[in-house]
Amino acid sequence: MGISVAEYVLRLLAEDLEEPRRAVDSSLVFNLGDSGGSGIARHKDVMVAEAMSVDRHREARSMR
Repeated sequence: MGISVAEYVLRLLAEDLEEPRRAVDSSLVFNLGDSGGSGIARHKDVMVAEAMSVDRHREARSMR
């Protein structure tokens, strides 16, 4: 390995003392709560388009 005995022992100790890796359940991140039936995911395109049109309307008014 090309390392000293001290370095080898330090690596063994570090490996031994390391906390075990935990399996992560990705659903914990993606299923955080109940939307209450809001339908945001289904209607996001319409909501973004509406927000952009309001923003453009404001810009046009401020340029007058």
